[in-house]
Amino acid sequence: MRQCRRRLMCALAMIGLAPVAAVATVANVWAATRNRLTVTNSSGQGVHDLTVAVGGETIRFGDLASGASASARFRIDHEERFEVRCRLTDGTAVHESTGYVTWADDLLGVCARLLILPEGALYCSHATPATVPDTAA
Repeated sequence: MRQCRRRLMCALAMIGLAPVAAVATVANVWAATRNRLTVTNSSGQGVHDLTVAVGGETIRFGDLASGASASARFRIDHEERFEVRCRLTDGTAVHESTGYVTWADDLLGVCARLLILPEGALYCSHATPATVPDTAA
């Protein structure tokens, strides 16, 4: 009798945990397919009033010290470029469109990297999570 009761309690617990497991799985898949933009200031000087427009929204990063990075999520409407605006400490104004991502990339999530180089030059790269190299080693 005790064994039957114990099995029944285990079965009920598993049935009760199934919705929790389903929600956790959906949340993990949703998080893994979100797009992320990381901006790194490699200019050798401070960056001020940094904004990046993509997907119909403007991401405001503000100021980034030399060598600093900041990240944000973004969306892709159809075909998008990153429109970058900022000012370097020496007064150099940066207003440039760079990079190219499409809605097909959005299906798996995009990890985009934007480097602000000396004299305000920009370098952009992106990959889906399946093609991002493992840097943990």
